[in-house]
Amino acid sequence: MEHVQHPRSDRVNGATQGLRLSVIVPAYNVAPYLGACLDSIVAQTYAPSEVIVVDDGSTDATPAVAYQYAAAHPDVRVVTTGNRGLGAARNRGVAESRGDLIAFADSDDTVAAGAYQSLVSALARSGSDFAVGSMRRIDDGSYDEPGWIRSLHARPRSGITVEDYPEMLGDVFAWNKVFRRAFWHRHRLSFPEGVRYEDQVAITRAYLASHGFDVISPVVYNWRIRTDGSAITDTRDDLDDLVDRVATKRDSLQLVEALGSATTRTVFRERVLSGDLWRYFAHIPGCTDAYWQHLHEAVREFWTDDELERSPLSLPNRLVGWLVRQGRRRQAAAIVRYAAACGDRLPTMVAGGEVLAELPYWNDPEAQVPLRLYRLRDAELGWRAALHSVRMDQGSLVLEGSAGFDAVGLDDATASVVLSLGVERLVSRVEPAAGFKATFDLRRLAAAGNGAAAPRVWAAYVRLEARAIMYKGPFTQASADASGYEVVDAAAIEAGFGRTGLTITVLPASEYDEEDS
Repeated sequence: MEHVQHPRSDRVNGATQGLRLSVIVPAYNVAPYLGACLDSIVAQTYAPSEVIVVDDGSTDATPAVAYQYAAAHPDVRVVTTGNRGLGAARNRGVAESRGDLIAFADSDDTVAAGAYQSLVSALARSGSDFAVGSMRRIDDGSYDEPGWIRSLHARPRSGITVEDYPEMLGDVFAWNKVFRRAFWHRHRLSFPEGVRYEDQVAITRAYLASHGFDVISPVVYNWRIRTDGSAITDTRDDLDDLVDRVATKRDSLQLVEALGSATTRTVFRERVLSGDLWRYFAHIPGCTDAYWQHLHEAVREFWTDDELERSPLSLPNRLVGWLVRQGRRRQAAAIVRYAAACGDRLPTMVAGGEVLAELPYWNDPEAQVPLRLYRLRDAELGWRAALHSVRMDQGSLVLEGSAGFDAVGLDDATASVVLSLGVERLVSRVEPAAGFKATFDLRRLAAAGNGAAAPRVWAAYVRLEARAIMYKGPFTQASADASGYEVVDAAAIEAGFGRTGLTITVLPASEYDEEDS
């Protein structure tokens, strides 16, 4: 028989139009983690009106921890059920909740400080159906905001739809969002039960149904990566896990195909759907025949060769995906093993002005693997240009730095620095990229564009060349002393490193003194 402990109070947070927030925490055998999760929720600046812990038939001390918090915090209550899985537990929590807003938190994670204040404030301003923030992973004590989700949340957006920003279909976590209850119930949203990865279908449907959602930039959630093998995501070498993942992808794709525009469907297939495939490719060496067959059939079902090649997968995984689709198991396994042994730095070579990954079969005509699959994209080269020092020396601006690619080591690479102001260009001497010094005449910098309105701002970029490759871009990092100031011919020249890289600003010295004062 199920037991429900009802709350002892019904506290309303008076801020943000008095919107009452219900936070649902499904819990199963998480006694070591549940306390930290609940601590992070009850400490929120926007206090939930209720925190509902749904104990999903735990066999450890999880219920005891939950009831301890319920005894200490009037707004925490516990619902106990038989073990039915995460989707069923979340659905039960929604049914029990009474707030104007609904949020979810997994019991082994934590909610970032100020998260609900940020999300609810966005909803109060916009009137949107839900708001979503960024997340970071907690892995062995270290915190990391993955680059792909940082990019999705790079700038705030208010009241948008999935047609405005279909890439957001890649953020289908349940727990970094706050939903309006009316929206959730109006569209009869719920989580599939009895399968893993249940949040992906429900959240995909939410995006497609919404007439307006908000994207905020702050990290609102800390996703714990458990290393004890007890998490759902630790079983990707298991056939049942793969079957559930494929079923989830199929259901999500069907939703997008039925409800999304042509653009949304294309973005979903080419940029979203393949995002986690590499986790399953990693288990191809040594996998069972049934695992391989299911993976092969799924890749053939969901993607064409062209879609895999245009996907955001890394080069080794794009290559493996192509081989999986062709049914070439032995070669796919060889690529996976070789790439894993290489780690983050692939062996590369330069041919015909392109950088190629020297992975197995690249130069084997009998293997019949297209050479284009070995070409690194510009973004995969790992461009870096470090500014080590900036100084004004005897009438000259002197910049010292280094440049190169993370993905390819080119000992004979050369670099020069280009300063640009309108149509004016100043180019330094070409020197070894591993350590170069660029020198510019301060008087030329002061005199250029003299008729233009102050301030005049020179932009700097580095030009890297090696073996028919030419690449240019801004300085990507700088040391602490990457700045300088000098007065030349009644002009104040200031060099500084900021978000756009290195800039050199020229002002009349009198105006500079006024600003400084």
